[in-house]
Amino acid sequence: MYAADTAPTQSIWQAAENVPNPMAVITKASIPNEIEESARISGHMTPEMAQAELKKIPPVIPVYLFHAKPPYLDAMREEVEALGEPRLRWLEEGRTYGFGT
Repeated sequence: MYAADTAPTQSIWQAAENVPNPMAVITKASIPNEIEESARISGHMTPEMAQAELKKIPPVIPVYLFHAKPPYLDAMREEVEALGEPRLRWLEEGRTYGFGT
């Protein structure tokens, strides 16, 4: 099982603590939960791994996902939806995002 407290992302979150008023996080989720071992070995994340990372981020900050591998896109979308975590959202191709003032 994925241990978010020892993940290679830990140094990123420590650096992010110095960012004043973060409005969003954009991170990748590339492959489905069923191949978590491959995700860990290759430095990618699954939807469950992305969800585990949420405890490192203030609860009001949305987390946008991208980089799903095309063969797994439908499965990934279903897995993220099944998590029931409203902060996890997919970036939409062609959409412009604005964060902050």
